[in-house]
Amino acid sequence: MMPFKRNTILLKTVGVVCVVITTLIVVQVITSHTLMLRQFTQLEEKEMGIKVQQGVSELKGALQRIETIAKDWAPWDETYGFIQGKNPAFIEDNLSDPAFINLNINFIVLINADQRLIYTQFFDQATGTKVEMDAEVLHAITQASPLILHNAGDEHAHLAGILLAYPDKPLLVAAAPIVTSQFEGPIRGTLIFGRYLDSREVAKMSADIKLALTVGPHHDLPAPLPMLKIEANGLTSTEVAIEVIDDRKVAGFVQLFDLTGKPALTLSVSQNRVIFQQGLVMWRQHTVSMVVLGCIFIVLLLGLLNRFILHKLTTVTEQVDRIASQGGYHRRLEVRGGDEISNLAERINSMLDALEQYQGRQQENEHFLKGLLDSINCGVMVINAADGLIVDINKTGAALLQQEPEAGTATPSSAREACNLFKRLVIDKRST
Repeated sequence: MMPFKRNTILLKTVGVVCVVITTLIVVQVITSHTLMLRQFTQLEEKEMGIKVQQGVSELKGALQRIETIAKDWAPWDETYGFIQGKNPAFIEDNLSDPAFINLNINFIVLINADQRLIYTQFFDQATGTKVEMDAEVLHAITQASPLILHNAGDEHAHLAGILLAYPDKPLLVAAAPIVTSQFEGPIRGTLIFGRYLDSREVAKMSADIKLALTVGPHHDLPAPLPMLKIEANGLTSTEVAIEVIDDRKVAGFVQLFDLTGKPALTLSVSQNRVIFQQGLVMWRQHTVSMVVLGCIFIVLLLGLLNRFILHKLTTVTEQVDRIASQGGYHRRLEVRGGDEISNLAERINSMLDALEQYQGRQQENEHFLKGLLDSINCGVMVINAADGLIVDINKTGAALLQQEPEAGTATPSSAREACNLFKRLVIDKRST
């Protein structure tokens, strides 16, 4: 196995590749989170706009049903005669408890052309019985000038809308002028039907359209909330505010106008954030797939880099280190392929060829110099000028010192000792 230091380039490559791929994955994940969830949030807002529109349509349908009843009963000879006091059996024949239940109304009010209240009756749909008159509701109705249609002079006039008797009890009311069955006058008064827009009625509408509807007091829609445009219908504003309650709930709000066109109530629709949650699941799946693909890509990339580049580079490094540590310039690197690493191996081999030739010439020169020194008939020493030690000595010098020329360890350790020894030998020889 290669030493740790030999893996430095591999470790650096692994680190660089991992950092780059991880950075790309993180950037991709963050970008996809922003873009995908933004798109799904926009889809969610559009869906909420549609749901709010459905809630408004259901409310408008309830008003239209009451308006239809008013348009059926007001232009009727029976009603026309009763408002003039000519049909005393009208109430008993037409306004029994089953009639109120079938009509699904909570009250009826008849006002004659002199603004005098002729008849009124309130009914509790929960118990199925008639109840006492609600004075506040009756006062609100008689004071609502738009409902008094007999003053308009139009036999075909009709009106339906929301009326606030008091803040916590809104009403759905409809009115039509009392005329004959042939829509002939003179107009004898106004017939008004109404229904409480209470929790029971709202729950029924919610069940019909399978949406969580809420009708509450009017409040201004928060400006920072996203606004969607809906079709103008005269009953509501054309802007729907979308509010994200939390990660699992979202709600849409729209203002409801009363008979005078003033904001009176706020209708809201809430639902689970199914679209957003689906987008979140898709983003998580996308993130997991990106991480898995990134890991696979890292492994494949490192495998290919190691197979075609790093392995060849470490192999060349090992061979060069082996030649440097064991010597032997006659050895050569293995050359495989035709890439830059192979070219590097060829250049190193060329360098080894040059070193081998140089080493051969150097050895030849050393043999020549050695022979030349040995041919001289006097002692010759080669001294290292730096430390004063004897590097080499010829045969004559070695003989004078009574040492073998190859036994360098037996020669004097310094040039001073050798010189003193040579002087004593020369003096001894002269004296003899």
